[in-house]
Amino acid sequence: KKNFNYNNQIIDYVSRKLVSNEDNDISITIDSFFKEKEQKIFFKIDVEGAEYEVIQHGIDTFNKNECYFIIETHSLEIENKCINFFRQKNYDIKIIKNAWWRLILPENRNIEHNRWIAISPK
Repeated sequence: KKNFNYNNQIIDYVSRKLVSNEDNDISITIDSFFKEKEQKIFFKIDVEGAEYEVIQHGIDTFNKNECYFIIETHSLEIENKCINFFRQKNYDIKIIKNAWWRLILPENRNIEHNRWIAISPK
């Protein structure tokens, strides 16, 4: 919230719930959170393996708004599911290559696949 204020951004609502694939006391789906329509919305999704499940519960939001995404994927299977999901909705998809310096200084996470994809409306 403080960062948005530094950048003169307007915040209509801040939720302290986690974005998830279900609504409960601690989490909320994308569709439950965004009730408005015809807005530009940017999503940064980094949910450690649940990327596809999260986006599946935002279909109404994605259909009613101009949505942009940057999604960190944690397996090739999940990445392909996310790409296919957005291709079917006619979005542009760009895989962001890992930084060249990762060859010298690799991430110290024990996962086989980790990269970002950028998604935007055509």
